[in-house]
Amino acid sequence: GSAFASHKPVITCGRKDFYEFEAIREYLQKTQIGVIIEDDDFYQGNWQTAIKTALSLTVKDKVPLNGEVEILEAVRQMLL
Repeated sequence: GSAFASHKPVITCGRKDFYEFEAIREYLQKTQIGVIIEDDDFYQGNWQTAIKTALSLTVKDKVPLNGEVEILEAVRQMLL
């Protein structure tokens, strides 16, 4: 969240054991607000290309920053 709040793209590697990662991958690709590095490149520190790509991305106005408000409203609707 704080990267997006600062209008900065993210760089991450795939996380095969993280169930939610596929949704994260799809969101990053759909919105073009982040770069996913291959595991080998990530762990070997080969980030130059990913950093260059990330710096060319625009994040501002692409990521809603009111998630807590949306969740509160969804919970409220469930309780009514």
